[in-house]
Amino acid sequence: MIDYNNEFNEDVRERTDEQVETSVDDYKRWASRLQELADQIKDDAALAERADELADLAGQTSALIPRYRAESSAMSPLDPSPPASVSEYSRIGQKFQESLVELDHACPN
Repeated sequence: MIDYNNEFNEDVRERTDEQVETSVDDYKRWASRLQELADQIKDDAALAERADELADLAGQTSALIPRYRAESSAMSPLDPSPPASVSEYSRIGQKFQESLVELDHACPN
C-alpha cells in the first residue's frame, strides 16, 4: 500500500515536472486502489484500521481535487488569496501524511 502510494506520488511529480496535470480520474483510481489494498488486510485489526483511515483520506483528497481546480480557475490572477479549498486540502494532506507514517510504523518488517 505504501509502495503503491509512493509510485503514484512519483508519477504525479513526473507529470508536474512535464507540466501535465494529473487527471481527476487518476486521483480516483489512486484512492480506489488504496481502498482495495486496505480491504485485503484481514489478520491484524489495528493495521487494517490504519490502512482504512489512509484509504479514506485518499478518497477525501480525490473528491476535493475538482473543487480546488474549479475554485482556482475561477479566481482572478490578481487575487493573492488561495482558493477556499486549500485549507481543507492542507488539513487532509497533513492527516494523510500522519496516517501514512503510522501505517509504515505499524507494518511488520
